[in-house]
Amino acid sequence: MASVLIVESDQGFRVFAQVIYRDAGHRVTCAGDADQALTMLESGRFDVALIGGLSGGTSEIDLVKARSDRSIAPATRVVLHTDDHWAAAELQFCDPAVEILPKPARIAELLALTRLGSGLELV
Repeated sequence: MASVLIVESDQGFRVFAQVIYRDAGHRVTCAGDADQALTMLESGRFDVALIGGLSGGTSEIDLVKARSDRSIAPATRVVLHTDDHWAAAELQFCDPAVEILPKPARIAELLALTRLGSGLELV
C-alpha cells in the first residue's frame, strides 16, 4: 500500500484519481492548490505526489520548484501530470528527479506510479 498525494485544481480529476487509488488499496490525500499541497508535504509522509494542473495563484511548476528549493519531502516521488511540454522540459531541467506523466493518462499508468522503483513502468 502506498501513500499518494493528489494535487489538482480540477475536482473531477481529483475524485477520479482518488477512487482509482483507494480501490487499489492505497491511502490517498488530496490538495486543490499549491499552498495546501506544500503544507501537506511538510507535515505528511507520501510515497508519491501526483501534481496536475493548478489554476490561479501558484502554478504546478512553482510548487515543484518550491518543494525542491526548500528540501520538502525529498523522499517523495514527484510526478507532474501535464500536457504542457514546455513546463515539463523546464521542470526536468530544474529538478531531474521529477517524472513527467503526459495527459491524458491511462488508469494503468496512474497505478504504476505506486510501485517501487523509478520510471513509469506499465504492468
